[in-house]
Amino acid sequence: MRPRLFAGIWFAVAGAIPGFLYGIGSYRDIWFLSLCPALIAGIWGSFWWGASILTDEQMTNGRAVLRGVWIAFLSWITFALVWAIGFGWHDPVEGPNFMGLFWLIFLFGSIWMGWLMALVGGVAGWLLYRVARRLRPRLRYGDLPVMAAEWARPQTEEPIKTERSET
Repeated sequence: MRPRLFAGIWFAVAGAIPGFLYGIGSYRDIWFLSLCPALIAGIWGSFWWGASILTDEQMTNGRAVLRGVWIAFLSWITFALVWAIGFGWHDPVEGPNFMGLFWLIFLFGSIWMGWLMALVGGVAGWLLYRVARRLRPRLRYGDLPVMAAEWARPQTEEPIKTERSET
């Protein structure tokens, strides 16, 4: 499986968790608060920040956690913007007020659910890093630096001699 696809699916599943936990009481809310953030987190996770957790040889536990938190933050900003644009059209009194609604959603949502989004993003990044260490040989372009390092290593063993009769 390609690293970008794998990281995108990984962060999409993680992105659905906060919305699912919030929308447990309402079936309608689960669809909007879980599927939309999952799609957004999957898109952000498939870009450079998520895929590099799988392919970067210099990646550490701490950097993977920070990448996961960064993906969660970008996903939250994008979701708040989508929410503000979606619901900003329906204000019959003032008309569309996207920026006011965006800041309202972003600030109150960050206070209310920001800690959970950062926690889920950080844990997702850390777990992806831990899984990546085991999956690295199966990744298509993530294993090229590893294979190149193995090919460049000098051979210390003697060539295998076969017993052939030369006549």
